[in-house]
Amino acid sequence: MAEGGMGRTDFEPESNIRHSSLYARYSQNYIESVSLEISVIMTRLVYGEKNRRWRAEKFKEFDLLRNAALGRYMTGITVGSKAEGLTCWLESAKDWLMVVNGILCVEAGININYILNDIEVYRMDPSVYPGHCRLFLEKPVTARSNIIHKYLCEDGDANVLLSSSVLLDECLAF
Repeated sequence: MAEGGMGRTDFEPESNIRHSSLYARYSQNYIESVSLEISVIMTRLVYGEKNRRWRAEKFKEFDLLRNAALGRYMTGITVGSKAEGLTCWLESAKDWLMVVNGILCVEAGININYILNDIEVYRMDPSVYPGHCRLFLEKPVTARSNIIHKYLCEDGDANVLLSSSVLLDECLAF
């Protein structure tokens, strides 16, 4: 009974207020019929399950085409409401996750000896601001992609870090 308005019962003192349910004044049949009507309207507005699945598939196809144009170094993945098919093409912002191929970020405690030798490994150090982490180069590869190489820097303790600010600045200019 957390949702709804405020009210008192005859058995409670005036200072003791309780919550009443939003659905207390409506029958179950009425609520179901309203829900069904909303579902029909949403389907007519192309938000039904069939249309959502179709849109999600089209965004996956678009990702395949865009990834073919990106080359072998990066992969883009549509995420969020577009990936779920909840929004149409120009309806809202498009969230796109860019993944640099051949690079793996791991948390502390992961044994990197089982990771293939042609994959560059960075270890996440979350001991900075909440929601942020530092990426230390843990296992470099000899045939490193220039995509990431120019964003590496030293922290003064002979550790090699990935500089997200330089990387983001260049990605935003892309």
